[in-house]
Amino acid sequence: MSSYIDLKSTNFNSSGYVVGNVVRAPEYYEEEVRTQRRKPARSRRPAVNRRRMMMLAVISVMMVAACIFYLKIKSDISIQAEKINSLESQISALREENNDRYNRINESINLNEVRNRAVNELGMTYVKDSQVITYKSPQEDYVNQREAIPGVSAR
Repeated sequence: MSSYIDLKSTNFNSSGYVVGNVVRAPEYYEEEVRTQRRKPARSRRPAVNRRRMMMLAVISVMMVAACIFYLKIKSDISIQAEKINSLESQISALREENNDRYNRINESINLNEVRNRAVNELGMTYVKDSQVITYKSPQEDYVNQREAIPGVSAR
């Protein structure tokens, strides 16, 4: 079937190229087409095998579980924040009430009346300079006397 071109009628230049628009067809073209058609089709493997499908399914389940866990933690945090806000408002109200009661108690106390009653009715007297003992404590806060102070006579 292949057609041959007469080499005498074909114009060649000195470099071996064909001059003109007629190029001879290669002889092996038809054989190449036949061999391509005769090749048996390979059986294709499935693109995703069972192992990969199982791995993808497990990973998907884990991702969904992680998302659910994240949403639960986020909702728990928001619930705790609401509880904290309500407790802070309760503390604020209680502090205000406590300060009001403290101020009312301080206003109701008359220190002159307390001093007069202590001196006149209960027989208390002011401290004398001889009764005051200056003591240097190693601690700055306060002194609890549990034994006799050294250098001071007992009375």
